[in-house]
Amino acid sequence: MATLAYILGIVYAIVAFGEMAPMFFNNYAFMYLTVTGLAMHLPQPNPYLWMAVAGIGGAALIGGVIGIGKLMARSASTQ
Repeated sequence: MATLAYILGIVYAIVAFGEMAPMFFNNYAFMYLTVTGLAMHLPQPNPYLWMAVAGIGGAALIGGVIGIGKLMARSASTQ
């Protein structure tokens, strides 16, 4: 029950303070918190694996965005 109260408090803070402090209270924090809270109830949770997947996936996403930006800039300069 304490875990649910903690999640409820943080979700309330994200909704209430999202406009005032968007760096700390944003949609990504909401998504990460709710998914982690639900996944902790699995039989064998592995948060270190989740952190690794989030880090590798985030790096791939950022690399893809930068790569597409460079490809588009190169394509625009040749026209």
